[in-house]
Amino acid sequence: DEAPGAQVLRDGTWMKLQHSEEPLRALRSRLSAKHMPDSIPRHISRAVPCQGSVTGLVPYMLQGIRAGMQDLGLKSLPELHKALDGGDLRLECRSPLSAQLMAAAAQIARQSPKPEVMPFFVA
Repeated sequence: DEAPGAQVLRDGTWMKLQHSEEPLRALRSRLSAKHMPDSIPRHISRAVPCQGSVTGLVPYMLQGIRAGMQDLGLKSLPELHKALDGGDLRLECRSPLSAQLMAAAAQIARQSPKPEVMPFFVA
């Protein structure tokens, strides 16, 4: 099993203990320093069911990569690298921030009297 954490048997099910500081960050952001409790646990643990090894998913991931490359008209990874290096293929990084920037740019362009002269911002 590739996930970090110790395996424990609980009620007949194998579980992994996950340690997280996320609840502590939320607590610290809500409370000022003078209102913080004197003793706070350093890590909060929770048990999640073991889901097994990732090796069973690898064939599905490879099939998805093959299908995507076939859609692009590419047959191998070296061919993919050549297309990327040559500029024949471009990749776009999508993130929540880039989606927000694109939506804001589209809204500005719709509201502008001359959208053809608006600069286009790229994240």
